[in-house]
Amino acid sequence: MKSKGPSPVTSRAPESDLKQRVELAELDPELMEALLGASDESFLGALVRFLRKELDSDFVFVGESGGVDWGRIYSVAIDSDPSGTEAFDYDLEGTPCAEVMAKGMPHACCHPRGVAELFPQDQFLVDGEFQSYAGIPLRDTSGSPLGLIVSLSRRPLKQTAEVIRILEFFHDRAALAIRNRRLAQEATDLLQASTHSTSHEIFRSLMEVLSKGLQVRGAFIAETIPNGTEALEACVVACCLDGQPLASDRYVLCGTPCEEVYRYEQFSLSDARQAVRYQLPSFLEGKGISVYAGRVLRDSSGNASGHFAVLHDGPIDPHVLSGHLYEVFASRLGAELGRKHAEDERNRLIQELKAQNEQMESFIYTVSHDLRSPLISINGLVGFLQRDLGLGNSARINEDVIGIRSAVHQMDVLLKDLLELSRIGRMVNPPEDVSMARIVSESLESCAGSIRDRGAEVAVEIDPDLPKVKVDRLRLVQVVQNLIDNAVKCSEGGQAPRVEIGCAPVEGRELVTYVRDHGIGIDTRYFETIFELFHQLDADAQGSGVGLALVKRIIEAHQGRIWVESEGMGKGSTFFFSLPLE
Repeated sequence: MKSKGPSPVTSRAPESDLKQRVELAELDPELMEALLGASDESFLGALVRFLRKELDSDFVFVGESGGVDWGRIYSVAIDSDPSGTEAFDYDLEGTPCAEVMAKGMPHACCHPRGVAELFPQDQFLVDGEFQSYAGIPLRDTSGSPLGLIVSLSRRPLKQTAEVIRILEFFHDRAALAIRNRRLAQEATDLLQASTHSTSHEIFRSLMEVLSKGLQVRGAFIAETIPNGTEALEACVVACCLDGQPLASDRYVLCGTPCEEVYRYEQFSLSDARQAVRYQLPSFLEGKGISVYAGRVLRDSSGNASGHFAVLHDGPIDPHVLSGHLYEVFASRLGAELGRKHAEDERNRLIQELKAQNEQMESFIYTVSHDLRSPLISINGLVGFLQRDLGLGNSARINEDVIGIRSAVHQMDVLLKDLLELSRIGRMVNPPEDVSMARIVSESLESCAGSIRDRGAEVAVEIDPDLPKVKVDRLRLVQVVQNLIDNAVKCSEGGQAPRVEIGCAPVEGRELVTYVRDHGIGIDTRYFETIFELFHQLDADAQGSGVGLALVKRIIEAHQGRIWVESEGMGKGSTFFFSLPLE
């Protein structure tokens, strides 16, 4: 049922003045403590209390969308007047939250007045006599829904733009908290599903039993590995040959009898005359194997997840694959391979959760430090200004004002760069098939002023026949522009900068582009840290230190890679980035 009445306010809030920025940077002490060191639950609790106070709301909550039922919201943190509201859940249909969750990008949505009349099906709004509503969807970097933040008031909402700005400011941290909760729960579920024996131990035991039971020289199990190309690869999970385990190995299926297993579900080589038409997997070369009988393994969804095979150097019953013993082993191995994938996924989730927490801790510490620096400067300069006003010293008053404006500009640049960084992966333009030559050309147009001012020479060598990439063109222009700006600034000894831009010959399914300068160079110790937030090799350099972190996030959002190479100080540096080709 669609509501009638004025459309909700969804536009992004305009930039606020200095006073509003400072108020938001100097967060509530409880919230700052939760940001810096507490758990995600503590942060969300502190967040709803801060928002209810800051937005002058009557009811604020953070909700998580259901893992099975995406049309339902489950409260995670609540603060209300009167207090004591218990955890609740509700269907989205007929509520303003349905509008919020339907949005493709995490923009806040506000109904400044009359929200209960607009959504008469929402009994909670009606019974609570709420007049205004503000909410923002929480999404991960891929755009998948996680939940939402909602603020309700029994009074009309006046400062709509300010409310939108505050909600969007906290989007990333709140989304991360919800994502961490899910990762932790998924990791716990996977841990509970495990037993004392590892999958590798179980596989090895099964291969030993299988080879002995069939009286063959050996057996192995391998799992498929998607590699982004048409050449499917497999990795040996466990192998027993002549009673001894063989080390794991990775190999391409093409040209091996294993490839036929996936084509026909099961496949046998019954003698050496057939075997000469195929190339054995690399880990079996030189082992005297001439007879092979394999069968595909499928997961619970019916997808091929791997295969197993028995190995011999003499006659073997070609119908063994249809025997009951083989059926039993196929079922058990398929189940255990699924368990192994669960173990791998659990470890991945744990490592991802750990990495995200470490990244967030570093981010919060650095941001809080860098935000406080200009605030401290402003506070000191305001004291000087008060003194100089009392003395009537007009010259010093002017210096104080200039200093305050400089600190304000510093904070403005930092906040804008942080906001831009937070949008990567959430705010995206429609992907386009575009040539790298066009991206570089548009980037050079944007950099024309700095190139001219520094007298830089830019050489571009890009083959116009290179395949196009499907990307967010404006974001990729931003990447190349940033790299060009850095290259122009890194000239050595006052010499005119020289920048080279080009693409490497295409190998595989990716396009590699580079931006090379002949400037000050980079020590190998900083090849990784240079892409971290606020990391600047030159302490006197202009900028906020967000640029390369922004570039890295854009490239990774396109499933690409970025890295730097340099022979050392004074020998220039080259930044490379890759983008996948369809």
